[in-house]
Formats: sequence, C-alpha cells, structure tokens
Amino acid sequence: MAALCEMANTVLDVETGNMLEYIHLRQDLRFKDAWDTSSANEFGRSVQGVGNRVKGRNTMCFVKKQEVPQDRFKDITYGKFVCDVCPTKSEPNRTRFTVGRDRLNYPDDCGTPIADLLLVKMLLNIVILTKGATFMLGDIENFYLNTPLKR
Repeated sequence: MAALCEMANTVLDVETGNMLEYIHLRQDLRFKDAWDTSSANEFGRSVQGVGNRVKGRNTMCFVKKQEVPQDRFKDITYGKFVCDVCPTKSEPNRTRFTVGRDRLNYPDDCGTPIADLLLVKMLLNIVILTKGATFMLGDIENFYLNTPLKR
C-alpha cells in the first residue's frame, strides 16, 4: 500500500520506468517545457488567464508578502503541485495545485457541495436494478475553480 501511495499523483517515465513528481518533471529537460505549460495553464485558470491560451476565472489573485495584513499571516499555508497524464483529454498533461488543508484557516465553508455517498449508491442501485436503464456521467471542466468565497 505504501508503494501505491508513493506513486499517486506521479507520472511514469516510460524510458527509465521511474515515477516522477512535479519537481522531477521540471528538472528533466525532456519534460520541462510541457509541464511548465501545464502548470501555467492551471494557475491561469485560477487567476486572470494566460494570454489567449487560457481563460481565467478570477478565483484568486497574487499579492506581495508585505500586502498581507499582519492578522492574516496565520492563514498562509503551503501548496503542492500534483501531476497526471490523461491521454484522452485535449490537454493530456494535467497539473493541479493543492493547498495544505491541515493548515487552512478559513472561517466559512470552503467546500464545494457534492453528492454524498448514500445518494450515489442509491442512484447506481436504481440504474443496475432497472431493466434497460442507461446511465450517463458528465465531467464539468474547472468546476472547483468557480467556488465562490467571501474572502
């Protein structure tokens, strides 16, 4: 199980057989440009975009350290890039930026409402038990990047 956890959010280098994390992908000249573009696109979707390549959602903005109010320093947390390759997507190299929830200090609900497990199980049971039923699943692009927050 530990080996599987170590491989999560890594990318397989087919030439060497190594599992590479974001930092390794950026250090290897074979992958650097592709993963720099992928991470820039991820940030671009969250902020004001990347030229004509990526439309921004204005979910966040960057501020200088001296612009952070003294009483909000406790709200600063760490971030981590996680990478995956999705060959069927229009942008196969997928980079996501996650923040350290264990240090996240936000006074309101910062979750995105989703269906709970019981609802999903009920829905799947209905589909399985209904003769001739069909089922469709949709993937909403950039869904979490549009979560409105008060601050």
